[in-house]
Amino acid sequence: TIRSIDGVTRDVPLKREFAEAKDPVSYRVSETRSDGTKVGYVRITEFNSLVKTSLEAALRDLESQGVDAYVLDIRGNPGGAFQSAVEIAGLFMNDKLATDVVDGNGVDLKFR
Repeated sequence: TIRSIDGVTRDVPLKREFAEAKDPVSYRVSETRSDGTKVGYVRITEFNSLVKTSLEAALRDLESQGVDAYVLDIRGNPGGAFQSAVEIAGLFMNDKLATDVVDGNGVDLKFR
């Protein structure tokens, strides 16, 4: 229900549409170097609710193929859910500090 400036009210139906979250991860073995290092290439197009689970599955698959080095490509990634980005960083940082945020009240928040 909305009300105009002159006080007239009326109902306005709104159509709600929800975009389906798409798998933001694609991957492949990109090369085997002369020293035997197998490199996995992982592209993350956005940090959404699916990214952590999808990336974990991709890393398991790449590891089963003998990959021992990774390229994470986040070029053109518009961002997304902050918590998802922190979770992704945590997969590679062995419980080290991923980011440090100071809020508007000066409270220091550390994310691992």
